[in-house]
Amino acid sequence: MARKKIREYDSKRLLKEHLKRLAGTDLQIRSAQVTESTDFNELVNKEPWLSSTKLVVKPDMLFGKRGKSGLVALNLDLAQAAQFVEERLGTEVEMGGCKAPITTFIIEPFIPHDQEYYLSIVSERLGCTISFSECGGIEIEENWDKVKTIYLPTEKSMASEACAPLIATLPLEVRGKIGDFIKGVLTVFQDLDFSFIEMNPFTLVNGEPYPLDMRGELDDTAAFKNFKKWGSIEFPLPFGRVLSFTEKFVHELDEKTSASLKFTVLNPKGRIWTMVAGGGASVIYADTVGDLGCASELGNYAEYSGAPNEEEVLQYARVVLDCATADPDGRKRALLIGGGIANFTDVAATFNGIIKALKEKESNLKAARMHIYVRRGGPNYQTGLAKMRKLGEELGIPLELDVSCIYSDSALTKMEDTFLFTSESVNEGHPDKLCDQISDAVLDACLEQDPDSKVACETCTKTNMVMVFGEITTKGNIDYEKIVRDTCRAIGFTSEDVGLDADHCKVLVNIEQQSPDIAQGVHGHFTKRPEEIGAGDQGHMFGYATDETPELMPLSHVLATKLGARLTEVRKNGTCPWLRPDGKTQVTVEYRNDHGAMIPVRVHTVLISTQHDETVTNDEIAADLKEHVIKPVIPEQYLDEKTIFHLNPSGRFVIGGPHGDAGLTGRKIIIDTYGGWGAHGGGAFSGKDPTKVDRSGAYVARQAAKSIVASGLARRCIVQVSYAIGVPEPLSVFVDTYGTGKIPDKEILNIVKENFDFRPGLITINLGLKRGGYRYLKTAAYGHFGRDDPDFTWEVVKPLEWEKPAA
Repeated sequence: MARKKIREYDSKRLLKEHLKRLAGTDLQIRSAQVTESTDFNELVNKEPWLSSTKLVVKPDMLFGKRGKSGLVALNLDLAQAAQFVEERLGTEVEMGGCKAPITTFIIEPFIPHDQEYYLSIVSERLGCTISFSECGGIEIEENWDKVKTIYLPTEKSMASEACAPLIATLPLEVRGKIGDFIKGVLTVFQDLDFSFIEMNPFTLVNGEPYPLDMRGELDDTAAFKNFKKWGSIEFPLPFGRVLSFTEKFVHELDEKTSASLKFTVLNPKGRIWTMVAGGGASVIYADTVGDLGCASELGNYAEYSGAPNEEEVLQYARVVLDCATADPDGRKRALLIGGGIANFTDVAATFNGIIKALKEKESNLKAARMHIYVRRGGPNYQTGLAKMRKLGEELGIPLELDVSCIYSDSALTKMEDTFLFTSESVNEGHPDKLCDQISDAVLDACLEQDPDSKVACETCTKTNMVMVFGEITTKGNIDYEKIVRDTCRAIGFTSEDVGLDADHCKVLVNIEQQSPDIAQGVHGHFTKRPEEIGAGDQGHMFGYATDETPELMPLSHVLATKLGARLTEVRKNGTCPWLRPDGKTQVTVEYRNDHGAMIPVRVHTVLISTQHDETVTNDEIAADLKEHVIKPVIPEQYLDEKTIFHLNPSGRFVIGGPHGDAGLTGRKIIIDTYGGWGAHGGGAFSGKDPTKVDRSGAYVARQAAKSIVASGLARRCIVQVSYAIGVPEPLSVFVDTYGTGKIPDKEILNIVKENFDFRPGLITINLGLKRGGYRYLKTAAYGHFGRDDPDFTWEVVKPLEWEKPAA
């Protein structure tokens, strides 16, 4: 039995016509249908009562709760009814999560009434269930405990005693009339092969039953014997459902055959497609794909059964393959051809049609990187499978014949060409990052007082001790101890309980002048012009950019870094008062390689280990981290039910900061750059003035790579530059776009050389790197790249100029 919904207009039309024929009851139902093509003047000529009575107007679109949704208008005259329809016809509404325009209305007389009854009849396997209530209307769900229900077996007639339990509590004066009405409706239900009728509500008008709101479903497989009784019946699609061209084609094919051919597109961009024999098997296949966590990738529901001939299968398979191979995007796809064990269908014969279609669509299958998996049993199945095996060899398309493969995740995992990549970060209270910040705070102080300062400052720390050491030449008067204490205090190290006491810790300072040999080679003791200033040391530096995020940075690194920054934010603003300064984050992202470009698919794992006080529980930590840290940082589109969360997995992290681990400047250089993407060369950044190309060379290389990607010349790019100590010109410049370049990499390299000056002295001028204050301290935690801050001048995209080749 196939239950097909019909419009309220048709439900009432059938009830009125056939209740009179079968039970002699003439219901005073009057209704009119209005669509976009309706001419109200013609409608009034056909239904003159429209102009002489007050009216009710409501959509007739196969959805309920119209009254609660404000879509029912009462007590209108004809002009008001026409206006109500005009204002809403074609308007999109959302009901039950589905959106669609309203295309059909029903207009009826407005019936003032006091009492509302409920009646429903539902066809079951061996009979029908009849439900009745004296408390019908829009509050029926709230009053469901007052609904009375009986079950009537198929072989039993609806005698008065069978109906009695439903109407026993009704007043005597209406009990008989409503009982007769229920029996009459059941007669129509059975004679016209209804599978469902619901009236909510119906009332009594002048003592006669009158359905105010009605829903109906017919068994459309009984159309062959009921087409005269049903008349010009319409079976609309469910609300929000629109058939595509291919779905219409299969539907028409299904109407012309004694077999069953069904096809519904679920996700046009899906990568898993099915062509399954048998109604039950087709559902099992779809459910299995969902159970394996791939429901979002399921492209269709498809079912063929009832021994379709070869030509019918060929036409059907063409449609499935056209949809399954549409718009290839470089990712692998899977086609599951299967079914249960057939009883009478010749498997080889149906496979002949599928094989012909596969041969026709060979080029499309290859372009879509389709992998085919076949499972089938039944009459002549061995011949059919042998033909399939031979076809796979002929076409050179991956085709597997495996009874079990479709019911495991092997077919799906073989289809996947994604990979996992992990980036980590630490927040500003980590002992290594504490040292980076102190070193850069010293650099800021030196440059603020003397922009020509030459600084190579490092810091180390352990329990309640900080040591600053290195080589610094400056005209400034620098209070190193004050810088250390101020920096520690700003981070939150204000007592030994949190790992360091800024005001009482031991501070050691061991600073010397820059080596005169280095000074001579680099800046000639301040006698060289900017273009003559040499590199402060040898080395090779990298810049990297990728279009996977607005920052043109790797998503895994961006998320790990932002989680660390958010930990600090909610600690300092009091949202999570149990937090302490130290903490680490790590994010694993599932990626797809799109011809060299990186496409984030989802976040696979989130790991946060954060220092906390002794009072908070692990459950409280996990709840707060999810709500106040992870949720605001990671876009919802990347999180799903399979995302793994490890939140303080060690179970306890009270001792942190320098009390827990020693810290040293420069030990988190991967966190400072791209989280493991691209490459890293040279040394650390923090505590170094711009003549140190470890820092300035990496900055200009980032600007070059970012400008290449931002200009659209490539989707992903890495730039390398190398230096010799004391030599202004770089020894080499290298560009690689990972195959994503719109023009050859050699041409992009020339563009880079034309637009960027890699000499250290001119990098310093062009990026304004001599300015101190609070500038470099900001870079020392949460990354040197991808930050939206005017002090990060290397993040400014440079408009590229080059001589474009003639078209």
